[in-house]
Amino acid sequence: MRKYLLLIFAVAASLLLCLGTPASHAGPKLLRLGADQWPPYEFFVNGKLFGISADVTRSVLRNMGKDISKVEKVPWKRGLELLEWGDLDVLVSGVRTAGRERKLIYPSEPILTASWRIFTRSDSRIREDIDLKGARVGVVLGYQYPEGYLDNLKRRARVQQVSSDETNIRKLANQRLDAIIADNDNALWILKRLRLQEDIHPVGEAIGTRHVYPLFSRETVSVEFVEEFSRELKRFKQTDAYADILKRYSH
Repeated sequence: MRKYLLLIFAVAASLLLCLGTPASHAGPKLLRLGADQWPPYEFFVNGKLFGISADVTRSVLRNMGKDISKVEKVPWKRGLELLEWGDLDVLVSGVRTAGRERKLIYPSEPILTASWRIFTRSDSRIREDIDLKGARVGVVLGYQYPEGYLDNLKRRARVQQVSSDETNIRKLANQRLDAIIADNDNALWILKRLRLQEDIHPVGEAIGTRHVYPLFSRETVSVEFVEEFSRELKRFKQTDAYADILKRYSH
């Protein structure tokens, strides 16, 4: 009888150990990753994904022993839908909003901090007076600008909304706008590609900053897995490999 009791105890202890070890920490072995065109954070060249957020996310997942089974190029809004439905595991990359946080999982550690800047032409009077009162200012529809900034801007400037930063930059170069509000690194990247970096520049200080994160699906990835990702990301940001990625895409 004693032998049977010991056997039962051993089996029960093993089961408790298995239950006590969160299997969800392991997460899916192969992850499906989605990304849009938003250089230098994420962009495709000949079907291959590059960018700061893309390289950092893949490096952290690799350090966790995870592989990417699929990389899909998707428009941002479509990517959010696929993530919510569980048809993607990770979306690279976005900013934190209350609405998204109810549907998706954010790591506590951001990949980096990005800044909003005012850009204008080299010959513009706005380079000396950046109040923007009465100016024609371009913004992108759907972007998460600093809280309250867009409302205040609309009260003193003539705000025009378009679908992309590149459209705004072209309109600015053609003098159809006086200034634009844009992500600093993204705008510098586009200006270099369009060979307009000598004609258009950021002015003044940053008007706001926000953290950039990878987003995870609540349908396929556990909170524990994302917490583990956060810890590994925080560690990775202290390495030379992280510094090399930032340098690789700097202007």
